[in-house]
Amino acid sequence: TQSNGTNTPPEQNGQSHRPSPPPQSSSRHQQQQQQQQQQQQQQQQQQQQQQSQQQQHQSQQYHQQQQSHHRHKQYHQSDS
Repeated sequence: TQSNGTNTPPEQNGQSHRPSPPPQSSSRHQQQQQQQQQQQQQQQQQQQQQQSQQQQHQSQQYHQQQQSHHRHKQYHQSDS
């Protein structure tokens, strides 16, 4: 029962856990943060696959983790 067109119920948009959209000034930053999270998730999945396939190569995992962390810092610097 959608009586108001501007208020979509959380059951319909599936974003009940998200607050109201921020003003235009910070919307760009939020989008970038979402992209960052997606990239991190992909990297984590890759790391998990490596863990299950080659547990003995811990040095490789450590190197990859450092790489992702370094890119994370660089990303923040370029954002500011």
